[in-house]
Amino acid sequence: MLYYILAFVLGAIISGLIVYIFKEQQLKELEIEAMQAVQAAYDRGLADAKEAEEPGFGEILNGVGSVATIIGLLG
Repeated sequence: MLYYILAFVLGAIISGLIVYIFKEQQLKELEIEAMQAVQAAYDRGLADAKEAEEPGFGEILNGVGSVATIIGLLG
């Protein structure tokens, strides 16, 4: 009878360790995915900021219009 109790306790400990190891592995994978998502969002933010710094077509036309206005006033 003692062997059955010992086998049951040992089996419970081993199965608990296996579950713990798998949970830790899942947490590490989730952490890696979260870090990749944060990096992708950071990269998108940098790309958006860089795009915002570059003049668009409307800003170029506005600059050309200002130059034409100044030339018209001087002429």
